[in-house]
Amino acid sequence: MVSKLTFKGEKPSKKRKRSSKPSESTVATNTPAAATATPNDIEDDGTLWTTMTTTPSIRGPCMLVPPATPSITSTSLPLALSSDTEGTLFFSPLTLNLDNDPLTVEPSDVSEVLIIAEIPGRKGRWSIKSAYGKYFSCDKSGVVFCDRTAVGAEEEWSFERVGGAGEEDGVEEDDDSVRWAIKSFTTGKYLSVEAGGKGKGKAGDKGKGVSLVDSSGTEVTVKQSVNLTVRGDKDEVGEMELWIVRGQTGYKENKKKAKEEKKQKERITKRELEELTGLKLDEEQVRVLKKAKRVGNFNEAVLDVKAKFGRHDKFA
Repeated sequence: MVSKLTFKGEKPSKKRKRSSKPSESTVATNTPAAATATPNDIEDDGTLWTTMTTTPSIRGPCMLVPPATPSITSTSLPLALSSDTEGTLFFSPLTLNLDNDPLTVEPSDVSEVLIIAEIPGRKGRWSIKSAYGKYFSCDKSGVVFCDRTAVGAEEEWSFERVGGAGEEDGVEEDDDSVRWAIKSFTTGKYLSVEAGGKGKGKAGDKGKGVSLVDSSGTEVTVKQSVNLTVRGDKDEVGEMELWIVRGQTGYKENKKKAKEEKKQKERITKRELEELTGLKLDEEQVRVLKKAKRVGNFNEAVLDVKAKFGRHDKFA
């Protein structure tokens, strides 16, 4: 009989006896209750979808969800701005979501996922790229398409935060009421949804039924009657210019961390201030300089203190 290869000093492994009785964990996984896990039970590896409510969070894989407007579409599903391989933009019904809540939608097709990135050297300007590697563009007449392979002026966009709870300690507050107005750099006007355009794909087929399975396991057919277009020529922000941005949790700004980092940057000791100014500072001077560091005019304040209290020896 051939024995297992062993090495000198290696401890023999003990054989584990298997019980014929199923364990509690095995029973639990076979029960219907475990099959319907809540969001809190799901481990977040950074790829779960969430609503982006602060400017630093708008990056990475995202979805642009237009406002819910029953007056222009009879679909009972939220929509997502999508692009096909030819660069044509259309609105796709999000078939993975049956609760009709744009704040909880997830992509049901790769065409609904867009890659948003801040353009290097162009602070406050973003590019929007389709899943097929083409960039969103807007020409001077407001026509929006998605067939560019590089970023130029027509491919630059800005995201303006609308609504929400404002800022706390210089950091935007997290609020689901936040919407985004997306402005074209070329036209200086806003991205808007219009009814009556030439629809395409799933969202443009009038009266076409989409078969879905609801939470109870029953197959249902939802009638679609979507005939929408997107343009970049609106001067003002109204209902049709407000977008929900959905993104992945791994890219969402950590507000607590951002506040701590901001406070850390603002911290400075009396000794550090004296080294910077080359002066022995009193409490009032320290207070003035610390305040200047918080509000953003620190360099000017340091020069002012040096000019007022520094020694000027013209014979030195």
